[in-house]
Amino acid sequence: MKSVKIFKILFVIIFFQSILNSEIVEKIEVSSKTLFEKMMSKNIIIIDKDLIKDYEIQTLSDVFRLIPGVNISRRGVGDASYDVSVRGSNFEQVQILINGLPFNNPQTGHFNTDLPIEIENIERIEISRGSGSVSHGPGGPAGNINIILKEQKGVRFDLRIGERSLTGIGIGVGEKSGNTNFNISADTISSKGYYEGQEFNKSNINSTLSHYSGRSSVFINAGYLSKQFGAKDFYAPYPSKEKIESGNFSFKYKRSGIIEHEFNFAAVLHNDKFILDRYDINFFRSDSRTNRKYFKYQNYFSSGSLLFSMGADLDQVKIKSSVIGEHSRNVYGLFFKTGLIKNNWGIDLGIRWDIENDQHPVYSLFTGIYRIFLNNITFRSNFAIKSRYPTFTELYYISPANNGNRNLKPESSENFNLSLDLPLKPFNFGISVFVRNQYNMIDWIKLENGNPWRAVNQETNKVYGYEMSVIISEKSYSITGSFERIIIPGYKNDFISKYGYRFPDKKIALNLRKRIFGKVDLVMKNTYKRILETRETAHLTDLILRWNHKAFKISIIAENIFNSAIEEIPGVRIPGTWVMLNIKYYK
Repeated sequence: MKSVKIFKILFVIIFFQSILNSEIVEKIEVSSKTLFEKMMSKNIIIIDKDLIKDYEIQTLSDVFRLIPGVNISRRGVGDASYDVSVRGSNFEQVQILINGLPFNNPQTGHFNTDLPIEIENIERIEISRGSGSVSHGPGGPAGNINIILKEQKGVRFDLRIGERSLTGIGIGVGEKSGNTNFNISADTISSKGYYEGQEFNKSNINSTLSHYSGRSSVFINAGYLSKQFGAKDFYAPYPSKEKIESGNFSFKYKRSGIIEHEFNFAAVLHNDKFILDRYDINFFRSDSRTNRKYFKYQNYFSSGSLLFSMGADLDQVKIKSSVIGEHSRNVYGLFFKTGLIKNNWGIDLGIRWDIENDQHPVYSLFTGIYRIFLNNITFRSNFAIKSRYPTFTELYYISPANNGNRNLKPESSENFNLSLDLPLKPFNFGISVFVRNQYNMIDWIKLENGNPWRAVNQETNKVYGYEMSVIISEKSYSITGSFERIIIPGYKNDFISKYGYRFPDKKIALNLRKRIFGKVDLVMKNTYKRILETRETAHLTDLILRWNHKAFKISIIAENIFNSAIEEIPGVRIPGTWVMLNIKYYK
């Protein structure tokens, strides 16, 4: 209890420090703040809206195929249900952020991708592999994925039709008046799915409001997702069914000056209704509701080449479930970051402390250096420590197919990373080498088929690997390619791992866009992956023929043209080609 009181006192002190300094109004250089906020020594990849349009990306899950070191494990079509992992992690070890605010679901990481946004709402996606962050609370031992939303203006309309009764419609309207921008969009899509029992129906509404006035700015976002899908084989070999509702609201206020202040609030509500056997609804069913509220204050200030930031946050989560029960968790955090920025080199350091209720505190650390050579060749080296508390499902979930564990300990990881970027126009090469030491890693395992999965803390293990990538971008064509290899030394288990050791140990991606004549483009996306210590491999190839005419864009899309199938999650085999027509209008 003393630790909690100390954290509360420090939280209040830092909060009121902002009021004491609020009259200092001299402006900081934008370039310095940008460098510091991104921590130049981090290994960050940015996928912007132009690249998304270039390769005709249709869904959020499809974005991650472009990124070396990032993998998705699908249970169904498109964004119906999928998990994201980074560098051989499981999905729980990745932190999802919307505009820099945590979105992860405290019930289970399966819901982290129940995002109330569509691909058309995205300005860019920032992926931090391995290093995590000290600014966003415990979580993300393997990395962060930060989704930045557009301040959109104009009108858009989308129509998508395809096989298996695939139908999708989207509209968006944005308007800018003076220093104020407002936009709202609505999208819906449905299909019969790959096979009987995997149908889905998904709808999204999202809106943003931004206002800039002198030294102050406000950004507000609200979104709502409704999703129903057949979950046959998703979690167990039953004809399951699931209905999800997810809503979020976030508020961000900034005031610039010698000291820049930033206040953040985010709320996420999530409802999940799950039936294990849709033909025998009394066999097992779960009805859960989670509520997450997140408060954060941080400031930025500089002195010559030195940059500083400090802040505090409070993360409140609650769950009410027919299976898991009622539980709550408060996590108090304090963090401090500093950086030294010179013309062609710099050093970053960040540290934070977190405490959950009456538990012992955990801490996170980031330190790194970077050096920019001739022709902007950049070398980065960093080291990070990050921890994660168990989800409520890992702790308390009991069903015929899964058994949680109340005695689970928080897991943590140490991440070492070296990277080299060579922007040699028109080529841009990158290579990264990493090592991750994992302690008390949480996984679901079973000794043999037929037994239920159970949550356990694994012993210390090590993951290491490397990634190579190339980007060639010209007006008439563009190419992105990557190769990645992940290794677990001495890997040999006498159990079946559901998530912890279920990732591609080899992955090759090649994406091409070529103007073939007039305003017609050909887009090809190919991914090869091999699941660790299994016979599961797949060549996933998509072909797109796109015609651009003024405000219209018409695309014929053929997904998985070789009908390659893969079992990325035990018991969930994803097959099927998909042909669709997509019409977009922008003005």
